[in-house]
Amino acid sequence: MGKEADSFLAHARETAAKKQKEASVAAAAAAASMLKDAEREAKEIKARVMEESRREAAKLIVLGIEKAFIKK
Repeated sequence: MGKEADSFLAHARETAAKKQKEASVAAAAAAASMLKDAEREAKEIKARVMEESRREAAKLIVLGIEKAFIKK
C-alpha cells in the first residue's frame, strides 16, 4: 500500500505541476494580449488628442487673424 500511495502522490504532483505550468503560460498570454490592446488604445487616444490639439491651434490662429483684421 505504501508504493501505491507514493505512486499516487507522484502522479498528483506531476499533474499539479503540469496544470500550474499551463495556467502560467495562459496567464502570460492573456497579459501580453491585454498589454497589446492597452498600447493600441493608448496610441489611438494620443492620435485623437493630437488631432484635437491641431484643430484648437488652427482655431486660435484663425481667431487671431480675424481679430487683427477687425482692428484695422
